[in-house]
Amino acid sequence: MTEGFYFDTSIWIDFHEKRGRNGELALELILKIIDDNLKIAYSDLNIKEFKNLGYSKNEINGVLKVAKPKNIRHIHIYREQLGEARKLAGQRDVPNKDALHAIICRDNNLQFISRDSHFRKLMDVAIVKKPEDFKTEEPVLTLAELLKVLAQELPDKERFKALKSIFFTSIAKGASEEDEMLAYEFIQTAKKLSGIEILILKANYEIAEEGLGDTNSMAFQNRDTWRREITKKMGDEKYKALVRKYERNLEDLGLISPRGEMDRLQNNFEATHHFRLTEIGKKFCEFITEF
Repeated sequence: MTEGFYFDTSIWIDFHEKRGRNGELALELILKIIDDNLKIAYSDLNIKEFKNLGYSKNEINGVLKVAKPKNIRHIHIYREQLGEARKLAGQRDVPNKDALHAIICRDNNLQFISRDSHFRKLMDVAIVKKPEDFKTEEPVLTLAELLKVLAQELPDKERFKALKSIFFTSIAKGASEEDEMLAYEFIQTAKKLSGIEILILKANYEIAEEGLGDTNSMAFQNRDTWRREITKKMGDEKYKALVRKYERNLEDLGLISPRGEMDRLQNNFEATHHFRLTEIGKKFCEFITEF
């Protein structure tokens, strides 16, 4: 029995760039792997191929963040494997990198996922299948199609990442009916947010998780203090004006607490246990940061 899945770099790109039907099938397999709590592996060779295609370090990390840390595994390549790959490539008339991918899968007991015809010559080295070989009758494709539509409607990168995380959270193993209902509501909410607003919420959530949390202290109910802490967490003073600009919309959506009704100048906001995030705001942040 194999110990996980290993994707050819082209499969990762099919998924990340949503390349037509191949992208949908790659997404279906990823969803199945996540739902079954299995592992996806990637190697130094995948990283090198991403870089050769012009992907930055941040973009590569973004692709690989599709799975939780416990569900993804980084495999290093050894000198002996490189030597064997060169020899095997010459014997089978395949590219060195393809031989190396197959050897990595063999040595780590991984199921290799690829569409490359070269791997037909390496079937005795590694088990090679396509994403559609794992297709089920479950309604995963509907989610894939919906993701595709949302991606077309909402090109904002941060917003799409949030939507993707909401989807994965709602279908993850152990997700409840309540999670599914919340996911639907959160999708509608996310569509009303800009990427900057999502970054503001994530910053607020990180601050709360770090322990600043309860805003019963009057000092931490001050809106200027909140803006200053959010800007600091976002890492650039340029965000200060944007935090102020989008504050009202986040209030109107019920994600952060409103300005105090009894405060004549409205310099303060109503206290919460999550540094201004409301309970539903905190739950929203859990969904958009889960994957």
